Amino acid sequence: MLAASECRFVSPGFPLRDLKGYLNGVRLDKRFRTFKYIDAETAKKLLDLLREAPDATEEYVSEIRRLESLNVTEFGYAYKNWKRVSGFDWESARRYLEGT
Repeated sequence: MLAASECRFVSPGFPLRDLKGYLNGVRLDKRFRTFKYIDAETAKKLLDLLREAPDATEEYVSEIRRLESLNVTEFGYAYKNWKRVSGFDWESARRYLEGT
């Protein structure tokens, strides 16, 4: 299990094919299976790029809440597989990550 220490959404995003020059030739647009190793310098550049981009996290979370509400209206659950009427929040994430 992996939990992020920070999260940030950007809009518009960055097409991976356009980052090759910015990343000194490192290509992220090549197909790979479930993960891709990247070196520390490339990871730092990607973090810098994301941190410098306008933050769209509030808009993203607002859209998720809208979809959850639509699901409750339509199906009776925000997340049917989890049998959750309400959406996830930091407290439910904490319980899930701690295994309680």
